[in-house]
Amino acid sequence: MFEWWDKAQHALAFVVLTGWALLLWPTHALRVVLGMLAYGAGIEAAQWAVGWRFAEWADLAADVVGVSVAWLVVNGWWRFQSCKQEGAVS
Repeated sequence: MFEWWDKAQHALAFVVLTGWALLLWPTHALRVVLGMLAYGAGIEAAQWAVGWRFAEWADLAADVVGVSVAWLVVNGWWRFQSCKQEGAVS
């Protein structure tokens, strides 16, 4: 059964973790994004491997959505800040 709340929790967790990491390491955005995607895939692989947990493609998709949203928000913030410094935004 597809549970929306579980997927929302996955996405929210990855928004927070990825956003935080992007703010901590702004010069390594690609590494952060790829690392977070690998982390999500690793979690699902570990759940598949243990046998008493279930790996779900939908969970990984929710993780990808969370990483994407975080990247879009932080990238938008960076662009806003750079425009603000140039005087384009008051």
